[in-house]
Amino acid sequence: MTSEDHSRSGQGFVVLDVGEHVGALIVHAPASLAGAEIEIVPVGRSRDPQHVAVVARRVGDRVLPTAVFAGLLEGTYQLRRLPNGPETLIADVHGGAIVEAQWPHTPTANPTSEPTGARSG
Repeated sequence: MTSEDHSRSGQGFVVLDVGEHVGALIVHAPASLAGAEIEIVPVGRSRDPQHVAVVARRVGDRVLPTAVFAGLLEGTYQLRRLPNGPETLIADVHGGAIVEAQWPHTPTANPTSEPTGARSG
C-alpha cells in the first residue's frame, strides 16, 4: 500500500450526501488511531472497499478523531484498520441517516455500549 498525504483532510467541512437508500457513517476513534486508514466493505462482499483516514477534527473546543464515510448504500458493513487489521467493527447504515459508531478501544469492547447501528466484530 502506498502512503497517502491526509494532512489537510481535517481542514474543511465534510459533506454528507444522504437520501432514500444512501446513508453515512461517522466512526469515533481513540486518539491513537489519528492518521490510520480504516477500510469499509459491505458484509459478504470483498470487492470495492473504501477507505478513509482517521482525522482529528475540531468540534467546538474539542478535537475528536473520526473517520467519515459518506454516500454509503444502506446495508451492513465491516470495518478494519489497514493494511492488515482484523475485522473490528460491524455497522448498519440506514438510508437517509447518519450513523455514529465507536471504534473499540480493545478487541473485547462491550457491544452494548456502542451507539445504535454499530457493534464490535
